[in-house]
Amino acid sequence: MTEYQLDHATAADVPDIVRIVNGAYRGQDGVAGWTSEAGLIAGQRTDAAQVAALVAGTVAGDNPVVLVMRERPSERVVATICLDQLEPERTELGMLSVDVTLQGGGAGKRLVALTEDYLLARGVTRACMTVVHARAELIAWYGRQGYLPTGATVAFPYDDPSVGQPLRDDLHFVVLEKQLA
Repeated sequence: MTEYQLDHATAADVPDIVRIVNGAYRGQDGVAGWTSEAGLIAGQRTDAAQVAALVAGTVAGDNPVVLVMRERPSERVVATICLDQLEPERTELGMLSVDVTLQGGGAGKRLVALTEDYLLARGVTRACMTVVHARAELIAWYGRQGYLPTGATVAFPYDDPSVGQPLRDDLHFVVLEKQLA
């Protein structure tokens, strides 16, 4: 079994984070993984400037925090996640992304497990996320990890070009949440 470790992101990780996030959300080198938003949203999911700002805040101890999952012993960044602490006991998971070449092999489950351990060690007892409603397969995968729909929805930010270009006019997010052990 491949060994992974979760670390705080650094400025040196920014190119890998951008590649992994854009690859997971929009496809990488012409390959769209099963988590892709192809057909729903076009364009980049993020860029180096956005990620660098998040990582700079992480290094400074700000909220949100960007983490990377490294493969051992190579130290290669294979996944990433952004944690936004909403309340002392509740954190939102965002940009949860696994390198397209590793999707379907257990790296996503490992990223979720390591992230939950990280949160529990910091006193966080609830984790939540938003997922585009039309991504039924991804919502089902998160459900198998214990993240269940709360019934709440969030409007899609049609006026925010930083999230890409929506290809449909009916997009919204569903809110999923998990009570951590």
